[in-house]
Amino acid sequence: PAHATAAQDATGSMQVASRPSGAQVFIDDNLIGTTPFVLSNVAAGSRHLRIELSGYKSWTKSVQIEPRARSRVSASLEP
Repeated sequence: PAHATAAQDATGSMQVASRPSGAQVFIDDNLIGTTPFVLSNVAAGSRHLRIELSGYKSWTKSVQIEPRARSRVSASLEP
């Protein structure tokens, strides 16, 4: 039980939204879902976030995930 708590303490969560919604979201080049959504249990540390939607420019950002905290990311995609 103590080990499980320590593992949870080393993770955070990320709330991702985009305008327009329905864009694909990649963390460290892994497809994880479409906007809007909340991803839990993200390993703490720096993560590379990429948001893509057909007909729009790719949007990228480096996001710092803090343990036990929720990072909020909102992207406005350009045609």
